[in-house]
Amino acid sequence: MGIYYVFECAVDNCTAEFYLNDIPVVMRSQDGGRLFGGQVNELVVDGINEIGAVINPGPEPGLAISGREGKRDRFAAEDAKLFAALSTYPPGAVVGGPDRKELMRIEWKADADGWPEVFPKVVSVAEDLGSLLGEWAWEGAPRIVLDEETVKEIEEYLTALQKALAEGDPEPFIEAGAIRLQEVEKAFDLKAGSKAEHVRKVTLRDAAEPWWGLQSLDSGQFDLRLCAGGRLVECVGRDFQPLLKENQDDDGGVGSYDMILAKINDHWQIVR
Repeated sequence: MGIYYVFECAVDNCTAEFYLNDIPVVMRSQDGGRLFGGQVNELVVDGINEIGAVINPGPEPGLAISGREGKRDRFAAEDAKLFAALSTYPPGAVVGGPDRKELMRIEWKADADGWPEVFPKVVSVAEDLGSLLGEWAWEGAPRIVLDEETVKEIEEYLTALQKALAEGDPEPFIEAGAIRLQEVEKAFDLKAGSKAEHVRKVTLRDAAEPWWGLQSLDSGQFDLRLCAGGRLVECVGRDFQPLLKENQDDDGGVGSYDMILAKINDHWQIVR
């Protein structure tokens, strides 16, 4: 592996949802973890890349930018600030260490005089980074209209995956995510087929446990969200959490399935 692209961000006295190329990366808050640093090779694109943040987002994914009930609030965000950056690191380097090469950054601070500001607030920056890791399948996908028919299709798609996984069968999930698995292997220079084998191994192992199973899907809690310029749809609930979740394991943990879909060759595919 020649290089790692790493998304780094931090918040103080505010909540923010961070994006790379209009794809949600992470939510950070004063109480829920202020810092983040993670590899994002599979999210960078050739040419223009954009990093952004929605500061003090609305209470649900669909309201993140528009605010509660579509109404933005005005208040003083005392001592609030954040930053986000896209950097590169060589293999073996420590995030934040001396081998870091910053490619682009955003910073924001609340009004120094304590004047009220309008939230949610969006800040972003874009830079042409040239040729990186090549084109991804989703970049050529058609834009999605989240009408009633499309939402129903996605619900049926997720229900079928939930049923198979609940029965301990990983193959439909592996097939549905073939593009994602292959592109992650490309992004991180992994052995072909290694990601699918990992999913298969972990699923079969956990499915043998007494606690195994998937929680029921509740379509009333769906908050499907378009991203990447409308070419992708993020499968999340009103709580910003993935829709597919396992039962609680013996240690109290709950596994979940992050899932972003695109329509490739007229079929829904998990691409991120």
